[in-house]
Amino acid sequence: MTAAMHHEIDRSGKPAPAASVLVNMSYRLDLVEKKTVDGAASCKTIIANLRELASAEDKHAKTYQKIQEALQAISYIKNANVASGLKNWHSAMLQNASETAAMKRRFASSLVSNVVLPLQDHVHNYRNQTRQVFFEMRSSYEVLVHKQNHVTATRERYIKACKAAEAAIRARNTAMDKLNDLELQAKKATPSSQLPPLALLEGKKNVQGLDGLNQRIKATLDESVTAKEVYIQSDMTCRSDRSRHQNLIADMLLKLETIEIQREEHLQNQVMFRVASMYQDMVTCVASSRKVLFDMSDPIFQAALESIAHFSDDFKAPDDVLTFITEQMTNDAETLAKLSDVFALMKSTFEAHAKRLQHITSSQSWALAELDGQLLAQAWENISSSVQIFAHIHEEYAAAVGGSITSVWKDLKAAQGHAKKQIAMMVQDIYLKRQGVQTNERDATQRFQRTKRELEAKQSQMDAVEREAAEEATSPDKDKGMSLVSLGWKDSAKIRLVKLKRVYQEYEETDMATAVKQMTFAKNATENFNVLFHTLVGTVHSDFINAQAQVVSGITKISTSWRTACSVTESSQLQVLRNVFGAIEAISPTSDLRLFVESQSSIHDPPNLKASTSLEFYTSDLIEMETRPPPPPSPAMPMESKGGSAPKTTTSAKLNWQHQVEFGLVLFYMFGLLALYFAMQTLRQELVHAQSVLHDQHGAVDSLEKMLREFE
Repeated sequence: MTAAMHHEIDRSGKPAPAASVLVNMSYRLDLVEKKTVDGAASCKTIIANLRELASAEDKHAKTYQKIQEALQAISYIKNANVASGLKNWHSAMLQNASETAAMKRRFASSLVSNVVLPLQDHVHNYRNQTRQVFFEMRSSYEVLVHKQNHVTATRERYIKACKAAEAAIRARNTAMDKLNDLELQAKKATPSSQLPPLALLEGKKNVQGLDGLNQRIKATLDESVTAKEVYIQSDMTCRSDRSRHQNLIADMLLKLETIEIQREEHLQNQVMFRVASMYQDMVTCVASSRKVLFDMSDPIFQAALESIAHFSDDFKAPDDVLTFITEQMTNDAETLAKLSDVFALMKSTFEAHAKRLQHITSSQSWALAELDGQLLAQAWENISSSVQIFAHIHEEYAAAVGGSITSVWKDLKAAQGHAKKQIAMMVQDIYLKRQGVQTNERDATQRFQRTKRELEAKQSQMDAVEREAAEEATSPDKDKGMSLVSLGWKDSAKIRLVKLKRVYQEYEETDMATAVKQMTFAKNATENFNVLFHTLVGTVHSDFINAQAQVVSGITKISTSWRTACSVTESSQLQVLRNVFGAIEAISPTSDLRLFVESQSSIHDPPNLKASTSLEFYTSDLIEMETRPPPPPSPAMPMESKGGSAPKTTTSAKLNWQHQVEFGLVLFYMFGLLALYFAMQTLRQELVHAQSVLHDQHGAVDSLEKMLREFE
């Protein structure tokens, strides 16, 4: 919009009807157009900001997916020997992580598909509509300018025609003056009885040339009248078109106001309100999912505490109990370590998301354009501030998860590791003791059996020698000849029997008695250990129950702290969103337009519009005298006759136009002569005065010369 167009809106001095708020800015349509451009720029800014926000939430969903994957990585927890409380709590956490990741993905996707893309379409239509409005206003203005130029051209033609008529009248009058001069000269130089001189005859020929001048005057006057009518008609058309243009501007501004209101309403309802509602729904759904998790956790932990004391009821052998305890302590320690890593991952996830949100709102790209609605800009600024507050809330949540909860996890893992180590040592000691007792009994039994076999061997040897001695005593050849016994090289069977009996008795009293005592002691030790074994298993059982109770107590404390952190986070987010809804509801497109008009009116004063100029007619005394109708004939004066009182009517002679011209010229020359006479008299007086002054000056010069001579 050019500045000339602004002031052509209303040249009649009458204000346009206040059909809209923007009609008050009809004198600065360039600002109105800039507002539409700024409005589109603001929408593009919002689109860019929402895309960044959707990208941040999508990244948060992907990182939250890693929490779900980390929980799924503890696959052995379903089948392995793990505490039932940890199993059930792990299942509830896995379900919550899966639901939360899905909600965040759905939010990021919906933010683009349901908010950003429709806003892009609306901005495209908005730009097309506003451009069409200003195109129509420019087209109307161009038509109005064309009409104004046409009025100027017709006025110039009209003035030119009037000047041509005036010039023709002057030419005719000059010719008539010359003709009258010739006639006067001829009458003075020629007696009435003589024929007119040749100059008078030539002057009368010139009178015939006046007809051509008069025809020219008539033609130029007709042309000026026609040009005047065209000028008047074009001015009337221009005034009508100006009125049409003013009405069109008012209609277009009303249409533009409707378009602008629709834009702000779309931003208010379809963008800001929807974004806030989507955030509220996501926060509420996440809170509901976590509530289900925490509501499930309480009975899980209670059931775990109740089942700890009776876990061994299903086992018949103490060895099975020890095996179960050893495996579960190992698996529980590993599970607790992995769950602790999950919470550490949760902390880093929310810290990263807080940094992303801070990075999004740290730049100046969230500021809307200068001429956009004030209330709209305030609501969007509130949303930007809310995103910053959300970043701070996520930081606090990450600090809570990484603070007290991490401390509890650390203590719990340390206690569980200590209990695992202690129980493992106790079980190992039990197994070592039992193995030692069993080994001792086995060795003692083996020694007893070996000693017994040796004793039996000695008994067999002794029996053989005893039979030999009996045979030897009854043998008929015992005194015949020479033998080993008689030679003294071999003891007799009887002597050997005595020796064997003595050896047998010594072996039985020493080795066999020792073996019996050792075996008896080993069996007694085994029996005593069997009694002690149940006591030791009971001690391990008790320590295991205490360790399990400590685990349940620890994860209960973690769950309580986690619930508190989630509750604070959710309540803070909902409070922020309530403030956002208040700012969004405060948006009023009409109020924004009114504030825009008021602010621009305070900066740019409206022009002092004057009434449109009226028609400018050419004024000329010559043309007026030429076109003035002749005066009406004067009534005849009654005259008395010589013979009576009967009135005598006289008729007035009507001069033709040539004689009227001649009479006018005579009067003109008479007045001219009088003026010349008075001028000559004035000049004569001035000349006399100048001569006297000159004479005085000459006298003064003479006196000065005389004085100089005297000085010399």
